[in-house]
Amino acid sequence: MKKFDLEAAKNGAAVCLRDGTPVKILDFDFNGRIIYKKKFIYPNGAELYELAHCDKEGNGLRLCLINEPDKEFDLFMAPVYGYACIYKDTMTSVLSTNYIHETYEEARRNMTTGPDEEFFCIARLEMFFEKEGGEE
Repeated sequence: MKKFDLEAAKNGAAVCLRDGTPVKILDFDFNGRIIYKKKFIYPNGAELYELAHCDKEGNGLRLCLINEPDKEFDLFMAPVYGYACIYKDTMTSVLSTNYIHETYEEARRNMTTGPDEEFFCIARLEMFFEKEGGEE
């Protein structure tokens, strides 16, 4: 998973816990901590929201012992996915794609093949964006 980015989170980027559970940030400046809520769904379908907090680097903190870290509650940037139509060149058997779509349905609607191509599959891709200087 991608390391927590405070500025991206302040600009609305999705965040999650270490296990991939999505969370909603409620406050960035409460006593130098980030307060967020996470949703649990019970087997009977009932929903529960629980508050938790971390420091500005996304390191989870125990609710009862503020100075003790709790890795379970570490924040990370949620993965961003795209969908690509993969084609196979009938002459060379090389796989290629030409565009990444936001949804599976959009990729399916835009499937087109050229004269020397056949449709192969729609792939779900995790997207990584590089900052200037080659850093992620």
